[in-house]
Amino acid sequence: MVDASRIAMLRSQFNAVDKDKSGSITATELTSLQFEGKRFSLDTTKQLVKVFDVDKSGHISFDEYAALHQFVISMQVAFYACDRDGSGKLDTPEVLSALIQGGFNLNLQTIQLLMNKFIPPSPTTTSKYSSSVNQPRALDFEHFLQLSAYLGQIRSTFMVLDTQRVGAVTLNMDQLVQLCVNL
Repeated sequence: MVDASRIAMLRSQFNAVDKDKSGSITATELTSLQFEGKRFSLDTTKQLVKVFDVDKSGHISFDEYAALHQFVISMQVAFYACDRDGSGKLDTPEVLSALIQGGFNLNLQTIQLLMNKFIPPSPTTTSKYSSSVNQPRALDFEHFLQLSAYLGQIRSTFMVLDTQRVGAVTLNMDQLVQLCVNL
Protein backbone atom coordinates (compact mmCIF):
# COMPACT_ATOMS: atom_id res chain seq x y z
CA MET A 1 0.00 0.00 0.00
CA VAL A 2 1.24 3.47 -0.88
CA ASP A 3 1.74 5.88 2.00
CA ALA A 4 -0.87 8.68 1.70
CA SER A 5 1.38 11.21 3.45
CA ARG A 6 4.18 10.51 0.96
CA ILE A 7 1.80 11.03 -1.97
CA ALA A 8 0.56 14.27 -0.39
CA MET A 9 4.14 15.49 0.04
CA LEU A 10 4.97 14.63 -3.59
CA ARG A 11 1.76 16.28 -4.82
CA SER A 12 2.60 19.43 -2.85
CA GLN A 13 6.12 19.55 -4.35
CA PHE A 14 4.74 18.88 -7.82
CA ASN A 15 2.15 21.65 -7.52
CA ALA A 16 4.77 24.11 -6.26
CA VAL A 17 7.00 23.37 -9.26
CA ASP A 18 4.08 23.52 -11.76
CA LYS A 19 4.33 27.30 -12.07
CA ASP A 20 1.83 27.62 -14.93
CA LYS A 21 -0.62 25.22 -13.23
CA SER A 22 -0.84 23.11 -16.39
CA GLY A 23 -0.87 19.83 -14.47
CA SER A 24 2.57 18.91 -15.81
CA ILE A 25 6.08 20.26 -15.36
CA THR A 26 8.75 21.14 -17.88
CA ALA A 27 12.52 20.87 -17.52
CA THR A 28 12.61 24.63 -16.92
CA GLU A 29 10.03 24.41 -14.15
CA LEU A 30 11.90 21.47 -12.65
CA THR A 31 14.95 23.69 -12.07
CA SER A 32 13.03 25.39 -9.26
CA LEU A 33 12.84 22.16 -7.26
CA GLN A 34 15.43 21.77 -4.54
CA PHE A 35 17.10 18.58 -3.34
CA GLU A 36 19.07 19.10 -0.14
CA GLY A 37 18.80 22.84 -0.65
CA LYS A 38 20.32 22.73 -4.13
CA ARG A 39 18.68 23.31 -7.48
CA PHE A 40 19.63 21.32 -10.54
CA SER A 41 20.85 22.96 -13.72
CA LEU A 42 18.71 23.00 -16.83
CA ASP A 43 21.06 20.39 -18.38
CA THR A 44 20.31 18.01 -15.51
CA THR A 45 16.56 18.60 -15.55
CA LYS A 46 16.44 18.13 -19.33
CA GLN A 47 18.20 14.77 -18.90
CA LEU A 48 15.77 13.76 -16.15
CA VAL A 49 12.76 14.74 -18.26
CA LYS A 50 14.16 12.70 -21.17
CA VAL A 51 14.30 9.64 -18.97
CA PHE A 52 11.02 9.98 -17.08
CA ASP A 53 8.77 11.45 -19.77
CA VAL A 54 7.33 8.02 -20.57
CA ASP A 55 4.62 9.32 -22.88
CA LYS A 56 7.14 11.57 -24.72
CA SER A 57 4.95 14.65 -24.21
CA GLY A 58 7.90 16.92 -23.44
CA HIS A 59 6.86 17.40 -19.84
CA ILE A 60 6.39 15.37 -16.66
CA SER A 61 3.01 14.28 -15.30
CA PHE A 62 2.53 13.69 -11.59
CA ASP A 63 3.09 9.93 -11.93
CA GLU A 64 6.24 10.53 -13.99
CA TYR A 65 7.38 13.05 -11.37
CA ALA A 66 6.86 10.50 -8.59
CA ALA A 67 9.13 8.05 -10.46
CA LEU A 68 11.69 10.80 -11.12
CA HIS A 69 11.67 11.81 -7.45
CA GLN A 70 12.21 8.21 -6.33
CA PHE A 71 15.10 7.84 -8.78
CA VAL A 72 16.79 11.02 -7.52
CA ILE A 73 16.40 9.91 -3.90
CA SER A 74 17.77 6.41 -4.60
CA MET A 75 20.75 7.81 -6.49
CA GLN A 76 21.33 10.33 -3.70
CA VAL A 77 21.38 7.54 -1.13
CA ALA A 78 23.83 5.55 -3.29
CA PHE A 79 26.02 8.65 -3.82
CA TYR A 80 26.38 9.50 -0.14
CA ALA A 81 26.77 5.86 0.93
CA CYS A 82 29.73 5.52 -1.45
CA ASP A 83 31.37 8.89 -0.73
CA ARG A 84 33.85 7.19 1.61
CA ASP A 85 35.96 10.27 2.30
CA GLY A 86 32.99 12.64 2.73
CA SER A 87 34.33 14.98 0.03
CA GLY A 88 30.98 15.46 -1.70
CA LYS A 89 32.51 13.95 -4.84
CA LEU A 90 32.95 10.40 -6.06
CA ASP A 91 36.14 9.11 -7.63
CA THR A 92 36.04 6.26 -10.15
CA PRO A 93 35.86 3.34 -7.66
CA GLU A 94 33.21 5.22 -5.65
CA VAL A 95 31.16 5.89 -8.81
CA LEU A 96 31.37 2.19 -9.66
CA SER A 97 30.11 1.26 -6.18
CA ALA A 98 27.34 3.88 -6.23
CA LEU A 99 26.11 2.78 -9.65
CA ILE A 100 26.06 -0.86 -8.57
CA GLN A 101 24.09 0.16 -5.48
CA GLY A 102 21.79 2.15 -7.78
CA GLY A 103 21.11 -0.92 -9.93
CA PHE A 104 23.60 -0.42 -12.77
CA ASN A 105 26.04 -3.29 -13.07
CA LEU A 106 28.87 -2.09 -15.32
CA ASN A 107 32.57 -2.80 -15.47
CA LEU A 108 35.33 -0.37 -14.47
CA GLN A 109 36.34 0.37 -18.08
CA THR A 110 32.77 1.44 -18.91
CA ILE A 111 32.64 3.61 -15.78
CA GLN A 112 35.86 5.33 -16.82
CA LEU A 113 34.39 6.11 -20.26
CA LEU A 114 31.24 7.50 -18.66
CA MET A 115 33.25 9.65 -16.26
CA ASN A 116 35.07 11.15 -19.25
CA LYS A 117 31.67 12.20 -20.60
CA PHE A 118 30.25 13.61 -17.36
CA ILE A 119 33.17 14.94 -15.35
CA PRO A 120 32.90 18.72 -15.18
CA PRO A 121 35.71 20.68 -16.79
CA SER A 122 38.23 22.10 -14.37
CA PRO A 123 39.02 25.82 -14.53
CA THR A 124 42.44 25.02 -16.01
CA THR A 125 41.12 22.90 -18.88
CA THR A 126 39.16 23.90 -21.93
CA SER A 127 37.66 20.55 -22.78
CA LYS A 128 34.92 18.67 -20.96
CA TYR A 129 36.81 15.49 -21.79
CA SER A 130 40.18 16.39 -20.30
CA SER A 131 41.24 16.92 -16.74
CA SER A 132 44.21 18.44 -15.01
CA VAL A 133 46.94 15.98 -14.08
CA ASN A 134 46.90 17.18 -10.47
CA GLN A 135 43.14 17.06 -10.01
CA PRO A 136 41.48 13.80 -9.07
CA ARG A 137 38.78 12.67 -11.45
CA ALA A 138 35.59 12.96 -9.45
CA LEU A 139 31.89 13.72 -9.87
CA ASP A 140 29.73 15.87 -7.62
CA PHE A 141 26.15 14.75 -7.00
CA GLU A 142 24.62 16.67 -9.91
CA HIS A 143 27.06 15.26 -12.46
CA PHE A 144 26.65 11.80 -10.95
CA LEU A 145 22.88 12.21 -11.35
CA GLN A 146 23.34 13.24 -14.99
CA LEU A 147 25.43 10.12 -15.57
CA SER A 148 22.84 7.95 -13.79
CA ALA A 149 19.96 9.45 -15.78
CA TYR A 150 21.89 8.84 -19.00
CA LEU A 151 22.37 5.22 -17.98
CA GLY A 152 18.67 4.99 -17.14
CA GLN A 153 17.81 6.17 -20.63
CA ILE A 154 20.19 3.65 -22.18
CA ARG A 155 18.81 0.84 -19.99
CA SER A 156 15.21 1.70 -20.91
CA THR A 157 16.08 1.67 -24.61
CA PHE A 158 17.96 -1.59 -24.22
CA MET A 159 15.06 -3.24 -22.41
CA VAL A 160 12.68 -2.33 -25.23
CA LEU A 161 15.01 -4.04 -27.69
CA ASP A 162 15.79 -7.05 -25.47
CA THR A 163 12.37 -8.63 -25.97
CA GLN A 164 13.64 -12.08 -24.96
CA ARG A 165 15.18 -10.66 -21.74
CA VAL A 166 18.48 -12.40 -22.39
CA GLY A 167 20.70 -9.38 -21.78
CA ALA A 168 21.76 -9.04 -25.41
CA VAL A 169 20.43 -7.41 -28.56
CA THR A 170 21.40 -7.47 -32.21
CA LEU A 171 21.44 -4.17 -34.08
CA ASN A 172 22.13 -3.13 -37.61
CA MET A 173 23.91 0.16 -38.36
CA ASP A 174 20.67 2.09 -38.96
CA GLN A 175 19.27 0.97 -35.61
CA LEU A 176 22.47 1.94 -33.80
CA VAL A 177 22.52 5.41 -35.35
CA GLN A 178 18.84 5.92 -34.50
CA LEU A 179 19.49 4.91 -30.90
CA CYS A 180 22.49 7.22 -30.58
CA VAL A 181 20.63 10.18 -32.06
CA ASN A 182 17.81 9.69 -29.54
CA LEU A 183 20.21 9.73 -26.59
